[in-house]
Amino acid sequence: ERSNVDPNHITIAAGLHDGEFLFDNMKDEILQDKVKNYSFKLHPRANSSRVIEKIQNLEVGNIEVSSDTIQEILSKTSKIIVTYSSVGIEGKTLGIPVRVIQIPGRIDESPLSD
Repeated sequence: ERSNVDPNHITIAAGLHDGEFLFDNMKDEILQDKVKNYSFKLHPRANSSRVIEKIQNLEVGNIEVSSDTIQEILSKTSKIIVTYSSVGIEGKTLGIPVRVIQIPGRIDESPLSD
């Protein structure tokens, strides 16, 4: 149920191997858009120490590493940004706008790009 949607909440959902790439790609947008609040949802099996360090070193108040469940995130977010994470597919199924970031040099097999 999406009764608590926050129009200023954006979720960046990392896959198993793309967290650092995704953060680096989004960094300038996060720094420029102080109105939006970004939640970075890390893949539970990823080695995410470098991306966590980068987020902490950014020292801005509009990004956090999310410990919320996917269900909690999908109930409140207004937009999802992914490369290939299945969270994007779940979001699209619920009618949430999804933005797909392409990884240079990799074949995009995401059904979201179709």
